[in-house]
Amino acid sequence: MAPSELEQPRRVVSGLDRNRLALVLAILARHGRVGTGGADVFVNRRGGVRVDEPGCDLAVALAVASASRGVPIQSAPRACFGELGLTASCAGWGTPSGACRRPPSTGWTA
Repeated sequence: MAPSELEQPRRVVSGLDRNRLALVLAILARHGRVGTGGADVFVNRRGGVRVDEPGCDLAVALAVASASRGVPIQSAPRACFGELGLTASCAGWGTPSGACRRPPSTGWTA
């Protein structure tokens, strides 16, 4: 996130659904009091894959909220799974251990 000098702040998304980001930002503004209306928001995924899974909503929300407030979540790597609803409800997500299985070259371990 960065303060925007534009009338309409930019939303730059790579590897995620742009509409999903809009939904997450709306939920953060309404229920989390995290205002991004005057800031450019840049969201990128790691590893070169496209993420169409709504289970990444929670991770995106935490990253945006952390960047907005300037407070890191934790220094250690984290994996967060959960689909956010319009009322800020968070639906659990299946089996995270299955989702964390990645080739060793990515640096992730389950």
